[in-house]
Amino acid sequence: MKRSFGARTVAYRLLVFLVGTYDIYKKPNAMVAAWGGICSSYPSSIAVSVRPTRQTYKNLMAKKEFTVSIPPWNR
Repeated sequence: MKRSFGARTVAYRLLVFLVGTYDIYKKPNAMVAAWGGICSSYPSSIAVSVRPTRQTYKNLMAKKEFTVSIPPWNR
């Protein structure tokens, strides 16, 4: 018996997320995050893991601003 669970927020077949940050001197930084995924459907939210030793982490803590990009998945 088939049963529909309705519309859901999903990240299907995604290989990576790209996390973009800037440091205090406005120098851009991009990190490829392979460890990430949906953490909430409402509001739509994703989670990525960033080590404290990474420049991206230092930028996140200093500026409190970032972007997340999801590149297209090619077969």
